[in-house]
Amino acid sequence: NTPLLEKMDWLFEGCSKLISVNISSFDISKVKSIQYMFSGCSNLENIFIGNNTIAPLENMIGVFKSCSKLTYIDLSNFDISKIKDLSSLFDGCSSLEEINFGNINTSSLENMYALLSGCSNLVSIDLSQFDTSKVRNMEWMFNGCSNLENIIFGNIDTSSLETMGMTFQGCSK
Repeated sequence: NTPLLEKMDWLFEGCSKLISVNISSFDISKVKSIQYMFSGCSNLENIFIGNNTIAPLENMIGVFKSCSKLTYIDLSNFDISKIKDLSSLFDGCSSLEEINFGNINTSSLENMYALLSGCSNLVSIDLSQFDTSKVRNMEWMFNGCSNLENIIFGNIDTSSLETMGMTFQGCSK
């Protein structure tokens, strides 16, 4: 039982032999930060969260960075309404094919640097639920997404955008 747990930063970071994680029995209702939680888990294929709703997160930087065998992730139970920075969230997830964002609330989001960089198996991504009105940085966002053919932005608002260099570098399709 983990009812007081607020931080899960770097919890499994570098666990290169980890293949599957089931945290459905954890009480994660008060967790605020999961930065780099699975970063470097290069053999991780499955993350099962169950019906847990993760409390309003404040930090998700690099959570799945370099999870090169992860093919699918469901973020529909994540409350990220307070998150300002999603830098490198999926950076280096070269096998990633699908992300379920559900009805995600990104109203506080300011930084999307390298969000999907290196996701070379990603063919299509639906970002239509993303509120980008406060986003200032989209640099390297899709860098190296060599199979990306379709991006659904919805009503993208770039009024606060300051930099987006190298955003589509390596998107050869």
